[in-house]
Amino acid sequence: MLFDVSALIYLLSAGAAGYLGTRAYREDPTDQVRKDFLFLATLCAIAYLAFSLHLVPGIPYMSLVYALVASFLPVATLQFLDHFFPSESLSTRNLIRQMWVLTPLVAITAVTLELLFYRNTLAPQWPLQALGAVVFIFFFLVLSRLWQMHQHSTAPLQRSRIRYLLFLLGAAILPSLLEGVVRAINEPILVTGLDFNARSWALQGGLPPVGALCAILLLYSLRQVITLDRLLDLHEILARVATVAISGFLLVGIQAILVFWLGRTSTALHQGYQLFMVGVLFILIYEPVRERAQPALTRARKRAG
Repeated sequence: MLFDVSALIYLLSAGAAGYLGTRAYREDPTDQVRKDFLFLATLCAIAYLAFSLHLVPGIPYMSLVYALVASFLPVATLQFLDHFFPSESLSTRNLIRQMWVLTPLVAITAVTLELLFYRNTLAPQWPLQALGAVVFIFFFLVLSRLWQMHQHSTAPLQRSRIRYLLFLLGAAILPSLLEGVVRAINEPILVTGLDFNARSWALQGGLPPVGALCAILLLYSLRQVITLDRLLDLHEILARVATVAISGFLLVGIQAILVFWLGRTSTALHQGYQLFMVGVLFILIYEPVRERAQPALTRARKRAG
């Protein structure tokens, strides 16, 4: 096949992350929060680009680049949250320092072991799997600390922001965790000789890259929330995020059906036509979804308030 859906999603996610981080930073380069957001978004962009190149072209060592860069996402997220939600009663500086010490130590150790003992064998990649487990433990520490920030906060606007971020961060972490578990369980022994689509599907692990889409929705929300000063804006942003998420997942489902339906009989012309139709469908369904999502969220907000 000319392209692979999973690799394309990771590639687009990398571009979106880079754009969001750069756009936020340019608005105020002196703001520490925006610097932290740029760092977080840049890590996401590099990680997703590396994984995309690992899936389809099969560039050597791209999986190691992905693992190494992605291991810094938890501490980058916590550092951003610490500056965005400063609190005198709850300090996260000690935890951030500890994670900055442990993250490079664990990541470099895992990558070194992989290169020395597992890179040229058919054995499962235990060092990278162990690194993945540590990364998700760190992510759940971030979620726990974000919940503590919510409990210690007394400002209604800040509590609302934290609740939204808790939901979005959890929505990004859980699918990524499931994808990693399935990928580890179904790790292919040999991918040599497979075509692009089969190779990418084998390396992806069998689950679609929902975690990457949720991560971009999280970055988009963070990019918006950084500049918000009214509670109403939060609900407007949530409506936008919900609209993009629903539209995106509908299109991913449509694309998946097309891939399975056409299979390997699809030609380059068919592939281009699929991309064109997916773009047209997104434009067509975005506005109807938005018109239905915003009133529903407004009603939910009024019931909650």
